[in-house]
Amino acid sequence: MKYSQAAGGRVFVARLDHGEIVHERIEALAREQGLGAAAVTAFGGVDAGSVLVVGPEDEAARPVTPMTEALPGVHEAVGTGLIVPDDDGAPNLHMHMACGRNAATVTGCIRRGVKVWHTLEVYVHELLNSAAGRPVDEAFGFSLLDATHRADTVGLQIDPSAQVHPKAYLQGKISVGAYSKIGAGTVITGNVAIGHHTFVHCNVVIRGRNRIGNYTHVYDNVCIEGGRPAKVGSSTAETPDQSVIGDLCWVNHGATMHGTQLADRAAVGLNACCDYDTRLGEGAVLANGSATKRGQVIPADCMAQGVPASVQNEGLTDKDRAEYFGLVPAEWAKYAGDRFETARKEC
Repeated sequence: MKYSQAAGGRVFVARLDHGEIVHERIEALAREQGLGAAAVTAFGGVDAGSVLVVGPEDEAARPVTPMTEALPGVHEAVGTGLIVPDDDGAPNLHMHMACGRNAATVTGCIRRGVKVWHTLEVYVHELLNSAAGRPVDEAFGFSLLDATHRADTVGLQIDPSAQVHPKAYLQGKISVGAYSKIGAGTVITGNVAIGHHTFVHCNVVIRGRNRIGNYTHVYDNVCIEGGRPAKVGSSTAETPDQSVIGDLCWVNHGATMHGTQLADRAAVGLNACCDYDTRLGEGAVLANGSATKRGQVIPADCMAQGVPASVQNEGLTDKDRAEYFGLVPAEWAKYAGDRFETARKEC
C-alpha cells in the first residue's frame, strides 16, 4: 500500500439537474473552482439508459475489457468517489454508484455515462496538498490512482513548533521552519520554502517558486511572486527570475515583489514595488513608496528612493536604518523571532 496525506479545504454542495451526465458535470465544477483533488458523495435519481461498468470480462486478461450494464429504468442511486488530476492535470472523477430499483441493485463505475433523473444531490470536499494522481496504467489500459504520483510537487512540511493560523491557505509544496508564524488570511501557493523564526503576517500572498530565509519579517498585504520564466511567451528573461529573500530581511506593509532577490538584512519599505529581477544587496534598502525598474540592482548598504528608484544614500549604518524605520529591521526580526520561540516553549 502507498498513501499520502492531504488537508480538508472548501466544501461545495450542488444539485445536478435532469439529463446531466454525472461525471462530466462534477468534473466541470472542479475545473471551474480550481479543485486539484476532492472527495465526492452523490445521491438521488439516475435515468434509464445510464451505463455502469460492472467488472472485467476476464479477470486475468490485460488490458482489461470491461463489462457494462445499461439501467432498464429509473433507479435510486448513491455513490462515492475521488477527484484527482490525470496525466494532463485535468480533474478526473472515479466514482462507483449503487443503483437500486425494487429489490434489484447494480453497482459499478459511472465513467460510461450515468444520467440524472430529476435531481442528484452532490457533496464535494476539497483535498488540499494532495500528492495523488491518476496516470494511465499501460497494462490495465486505463487510469489508476497513484497516491504519491505528484509527491515531488506537492505536500506540506510544517515544523511542529511553527504556528499557521487556521484562516491561512497553503497549497502546493510548502515548507515552514521552526518557530515561524503564518498569519490569518495569508495565501501561499506553489513551491515555497520558509525558514525558521520567520514571520509572514496577515493577508500576504506568496505564489510560484519562492525561498524565504530565517528571522525574516513579511508584513501585512505584501504580494510576492516567483517571477517570469525564460524565453517563453513574450518573456524577455534570458534565465528564469528567482524570488529569494535572505536572512534577517524586512518586507514592510503593502510591498509588491516580482521575481526579486534580497540579500541578508535587506529591507523593502511600505508600499514599495520591486519589478522583475530586482536585486537588493546585503543591507540595502528600498524606501517607502518607491519602485524599481526591471533588472535594477541596489548595491549593498545603499538606500534607493523614488519612482523610478535611484540610490540616494551609500554606506548605510544601523544608526541610519534606525533613524529611517524607527528601529533596525534585522535586529527587530531577530528579537521578535527569539521572543516567539520563548513563548512557544512556555506554552
